[in-house]
Amino acid sequence: MSLKKRGEGGIYHYEFQYRGRRYQGTTGTKDKKVAGKVEAEAKREAKALASAEPPATPAAVPTIGELSEIVRNEKRITRSGEDFFTNLTYLARTIGLGRRIDEIDNPSVIRLIVCERIKGLLVGRMRTSHPGPVEPMIPTELLPEDPAVPLSVDQLSSILALLADEWEDAPQPRRPLGIASVSHGIIRPIRMMRKVALRTGIKLPDLPALNWRSYGTYDRSRVMGASEEYELRQVADPERMLLYDFAMQSMLRRANIIGLKWSDVDLANRQIHVRIKSKGGGKKGFYRYINDVMLIIIKSQIGRHPEYVFSRPIPGSPRRTSLTKVVGNWFREDCAAAGIKDLRFHDLRRTGATRMYAACRDIREVQYALGHSDVETTWRYVVRMPGDRERAERLREDADRAAMAEAWANPRGAEAERAAGALLAETLSRSSATEIASALALLPNLRIALADAIGVTA
Repeated sequence: MSLKKRGEGGIYHYEFQYRGRRYQGTTGTKDKKVAGKVEAEAKREAKALASAEPPATPAAVPTIGELSEIVRNEKRITRSGEDFFTNLTYLARTIGLGRRIDEIDNPSVIRLIVCERIKGLLVGRMRTSHPGPVEPMIPTELLPEDPAVPLSVDQLSSILALLADEWEDAPQPRRPLGIASVSHGIIRPIRMMRKVALRTGIKLPDLPALNWRSYGTYDRSRVMGASEEYELRQVADPERMLLYDFAMQSMLRRANIIGLKWSDVDLANRQIHVRIKSKGGGKKGFYRYINDVMLIIIKSQIGRHPEYVFSRPIPGSPRRTSLTKVVGNWFREDCAAAGIKDLRFHDLRRTGATRMYAACRDIREVQYALGHSDVETTWRYVVRMPGDRERAERLREDADRAAMAEAWANPRGAEAERAAGALLAETLSRSSATEIASALALLPNLRIALADAIGVTA
């Protein structure tokens, strides 16, 4: 069911697609059950209308350039338009604007994804700034024998090692394209162009390669070490270092730090209201606790900018402006000066999460601090450090030894002692005074016999 409330009146509206066409309208009611019936009737009418239409006359097979332009004009998107159109334009120019859609077969999709992933490793800059064919970059003998099988991480690493001599002047490699980049940048635009082409009546082959679930994801596990942090502090400007410290302590994303406003900061209750994207679209918020280090940093920024917590000076002016996009450049410059390789600003968020978990060993607290709705996402931010397994085994052994020592010191335990005391009290309650007196009279002799048995003096 695709019903959504719109407007102040809370009237349900429907929106669905059938055979490449989008249908939407109002149900005219606030009752969800009634609205569902209206939507079902609208779907039946859409199916009947589609069945009554004469079959489309096969036309000339459209090209990638033609289809990308149609998709752009129809705005057949549900996500952010700018991001999608950027990916669509880049992909169309990469494949070739004059290439026909029926020439895009399964092996070509696999080859495109493989080449784009490797290009993401070699280029070191935004893919959109390097449009054009990528297939000639990778020699055929280095691609997999079976074009339907994506390259694994180990295979990608092997290819990079073999190509190192050919790309001596290439920048530092980036990680391969993740599943989100593959889906939004390659698979989704091709799917949408194929939908438009199918409306013309042509037949296209099935492409299993367009199933994004068949591609593995790549999780980054880079954190900043203590020695790297020391080197960074030696070269970074103190004002920049405050920003880096705040990133590690708060574990906020760069956009949240740059856009942090004084209206989002509650120093009295030591809270920051953070807005992040939700899975269903839109924004959601959570409150981040302000620890002592964060508090000192925030207070040091008071009076610098009327709206934003963090700002930068304007050259030749006493005023300051927002950070915009300079933070990433600052961090790259300082890391290069400190001799730190393959470290990004976002890795400071991962560094803070890893250090927090190492200190508290409570993944839920780390999850709340990061603002994740799923703890599995949090686990991807916590990096296992060398020696963690050995440290865990030592902690378990220490706990076992402590428990064993306690057991030897009190073998029966408090519960056994209470049970023995209760049994003795019950026995004495059933004994006569004469029997108790006789037992007490034997105690000295029993004590001497016991001392002789264990070889001590009574």
